Amino acid sequence: MGHKAFKLMHNPKTMTSLIEKIRSLYLEHPLAREGFEGVGYPESFEHYISLVGSYPQKSLSLGCIDSYGLDLAILLSHLPARSVADSFGNDILIWAWVNSPDIHVKKKLCSGLSEIIQYDVDVLEKTRLAAWKYMQSNNTLLVKKSLDLIHWLNNGFCIDIDVPSYIRSFPKDGVQLSDKRCREYSLAPLNTREKNTWGYSKEWNSRIPMTDKHISIFLDTYVGMCLNYKGIPNAIVGYFIPDPDILMIKQLQGVRPKRRDDSDKNIQTLSSRGLAPIQWDKLLVEISINLAKSLGICEISIQGGYNNTWVHERNSCFTLPIEKAVMRYDNLAYSLGFEYRNDENWYKKI
Repeated sequence: MGHKAFKLMHNPKTMTSLIEKIRSLYLEHPLAREGFEGVGYPESFEHYISLVGSYPQKSLSLGCIDSYGLDLAILLSHLPARSVADSFGNDILIWAWVNSPDIHVKKKLCSGLSEIIQYDVDVLEKTRLAAWKYMQSNNTLLVKKSLDLIHWLNNGFCIDIDVPSYIRSFPKDGVQLSDKRCREYSLAPLNTREKNTWGYSKEWNSRIPMTDKHISIFLDTYVGMCLNYKGIPNAIVGYFIPDPDILMIKQLQGVRPKRRDDSDKNIQTLSSRGLAPIQWDKLLVEISINLAKSLGICEISIQGGYNNTWVHERNSCFTLPIEKAVMRYDNLAYSLGFEYRNDENWYKKI
């Protein structure tokens, strides 16, 4: 997603000021003014214009635009998405969408944004909702980095990475893996359905073709990837962006197919054959470090076991004893040199 910086000059004779630019856009698009008046904001159009004009003028970038507050977001969000993008850049359009206080205006702006940056509306919405759900934040940098994460996992990373080389580097003690065996492993992206910030994967909730086996993958976050053996998921890793400079592993677990009878009832839980000869958890952490670096992220995190959602779940068949959570997440992070912090998660500079 490229962007065009809109720099404000203190001398209005040499360059159009922000206020003048907004006024000219509303004159070009009279329906935008009608839409503004129709929402029923507590203050008038001119009042919001005067408020924005009273702020210290800075360049419009994601690093400083929040100083303009909600008032600027209200004004920009009623303009056509294409006009905002052309005048101020895609980043500012994303900021206006994230910060617009009116849900109907936000939805319309999201549709326009989707056409401009070629991201599915559901993908846009799930990143915004996730930033609010997990961090109680309208931080546009979080949303933008999450979009980058989803895009890269679904458009290149899982294909470009040399999975056999990683497999060769993480055998269990005493195990020798042939080149043929290593080539039978691959990676594939995982995504939640629609706008869900967690839930069942849209890629895997079905029978394995030509078998009576069924695989259903539940993601604790909105995006991740699976380690496949002979094309079948054997383990998954789920990601979250808690900070623009941090990639967090929220989920790391094996996948066990289930055998079902003709009535679609589970009758047997099977093993994941591809995990037996490899240190799959360490392998997926190492691949995640590669992913973080490719996104320009400088720190990797592993969620601590106590923070795992399923440790505290009491009204579901999906529960995780704290002892198992600590073994899976905390012990692993400690063994890999991660640092334990006050939020009870683990971190490592990369």
